[in-house]
Amino acid sequence: MLEGFRVAEYHFTLRVLERMELPKFKGALLRGVLGYSLKRVCWHGSNTDMHCRQCVLHAPCPYAYLFETCTSKRLGAQPADMPRPYVLEPPLDGKTDYAPGDRLAFGLTLVGKAIDYLPYFFAAYASQGAFGLGKDWGRYELERVEAIEPATRQAKALFDDGHWIPSEDTWSVDFSQLAELAGQLSATQVTLSLVTPLRLTLSQRTRSSAKEYVDGLAAEPAFPVLLDNLLKRVALLYRVHCGRVWTDSREALHEAAVGVRSECDTHWVPWGRTSTRQGRDLDYGGLLGRARYSGDLRPFLPFLLLGSLIHVGEKCDAGNGLYRLVWPRATRGGGGEREGRQYGAIPAGGRG
Repeated sequence: MLEGFRVAEYHFTLRVLERMELPKFKGALLRGVLGYSLKRVCWHGSNTDMHCRQCVLHAPCPYAYLFETCTSKRLGAQPADMPRPYVLEPPLDGKTDYAPGDRLAFGLTLVGKAIDYLPYFFAAYASQGAFGLGKDWGRYELERVEAIEPATRQAKALFDDGHWIPSEDTWSVDFSQLAELAGQLSATQVTLSLVTPLRLTLSQRTRSSAKEYVDGLAAEPAFPVLLDNLLKRVALLYRVHCGRVWTDSREALHEAAVGVRSECDTHWVPWGRTSTRQGRDLDYGGLLGRARYSGDLRPFLPFLLLGSLIHVGEKCDAGNGLYRLVWPRATRGGGGEREGRQYGAIPAGGRG
């Protein structure tokens, strides 16, 4: 199942050269400057306001593929709904003021073919340093890029002190490894700790499973709604960015999801930014909190593990929809369970 679905994680560290004033949630900012810088790196003409579709190099262009992913009608998705093959994991400390010498670190997850495009992400963030970040466009330099080894969570330097370090290993993980790990985990209960705002859309299938918050977004992460969003995202990523079609029937998973009990303790957090590229305000608000699911979770665990890497819901590329999985474990000296370590990837130790 999902043969060839590969995911790779990286860690970028920026060293601040001039004072910066940044928002608490930096995902949208990091995505915005990525777009501008990537277009500047890849653009072959003099008019950067030209739409990508007008460019003769549109088809092979890394910017067009990574940032303006297009689709065809047969995929059943509009261009705006197509998942980009990357996910940003912004810093979560809420820090807003950065002084010279401070570090700003964030994660980058690439899917499928996009793993080969890592040098373009490096070039984009490295070149943006001369233009700066934040309200006053404080300059920075790209200090370090690391690959994260999936099983041990160890970091391997790919770029350090101004030099690339040759490596033939992408340290990617595929779905079969996640499925193998899932067989070792608790199959009756798991808690999702929502780390960044979660935006789940209600479909015709799931409208009876959760209340609507606004504009078709779910007011809580009921399990059928979460799974519906996750499976749609996986299927599109697999088709567009791994070049394969998920032929296995997903109907049985949807039917089984109805039997999973959901206990949601979440609230809506508003957040927005203005897109100068699109000329309008964008809503990045979503759900934060925790959701506990109980029942026969065996068929879902590989997908929940994958979702912790690729995020779920809307605006994942800007960092929305990040969650950690918290597994129960028996307490010493008695029955009962308590929350164990948090796992957000395939760990031998976890992320947290």
